[in-house]
Amino acid sequence: MSVASVFAASMLALILTNAEREEDRCAALGELAQGIMQARQGGRPMSEILRATEEDRFAPLRPVIRSMVIEAYDRPQHWTDDMKREAAQRFRNDIELMCYQLEDQE
Repeated sequence: MSVASVFAASMLALILTNAEREEDRCAALGELAQGIMQARQGGRPMSEILRATEEDRFAPLRPVIRSMVIEAYDRPQHWTDDMKREAAQRFRNDIELMCYQLEDQE
C-alpha cells in the first residue's frame, strides 16, 4: 500500500469522525487500521507512515493514528501474501472491536 493510500484512508477516517453513526466512525477507523497494517506487512518503515500524518489536517486524529501505527509495528511481519492479508484483516477487526466497545461505554 502506498503512502498516498494511507493518506486517503486517513482523510476518510477524519471525515467520518464527525459522522452521526458510530458504525461509520468505527468502519472508517477499521479501514485506516487495515491500510496501516498493509503498509507494515509490505515493509514500509514506521517512520514513513508516521511522517505521513504530520500534516495539520490530521491533527485531530494524530494520537489515534500514532497508536495504531505503533500497535501494527509491534505485531509480526509475515512473508506469505495470505498471511499478510490475514494480518491486515485481523488488525482491522481488532481496531473496530475496540471502537465499538468504547462507543458502548459512552
